[in-house]
Amino acid sequence: REGGGSAAGHDIVIDDVSARAFRALLLFLYSHNLPEAEDFGKGLEVGEMALVADRFQALALYEHCMQQFRQGLKVDNAIERLVQAHESGLDALQQAAWDFVLRHYHAIQTEAGPTIDMLTLPLSLELLKKLPFP
Repeated sequence: REGGGSAAGHDIVIDDVSARAFRALLLFLYSHNLPEAEDFGKGLEVGEMALVADRFQALALYEHCMQQFRQGLKVDNAIERLVQAHESGLDALQQAAWDFVLRHYHAIQTEAGPTIDMLTLPLSLELLKKLPFP
C-alpha cells in the first residue's frame, strides 16, 4: 500500500499490494521483461508476485512466477515454502508446494526433519490426511 502524488494531486491507494510488488508489476507491464529472480531482485515475499500477477490478471507474469516457485522448491526449504504458500492463500502455490512435499516427503524427513516443526496444526493435520499409509 503506497500513496503517491498523481497529476491531480490525489493519492492512489491499492490495498494488499506492496509498493515493491506494484513497481515490479508495472515494470513487467511496460517492458514485458520477465525477471530472473523469484523475488524480482526486490526482496519480495515468496509467492507475493504471483498473487499480484493473479490479482491484476497478468497471465504471462503469473505463469512465470509459478514456474519460478516450483523451481525454487528444494528438500531443505519445502516445508517453509508450504507454510508461506498457505499464508498467501493462493491455491496454485499451495498445490505446487503440497505436490513437492508429498513427492519428496521421505527425503524431507531424512534431510530436513526439523523443518517439519514449522508446520501449523492445520497443515500438520492436512499432511497426515495426504500421506499414504501402508
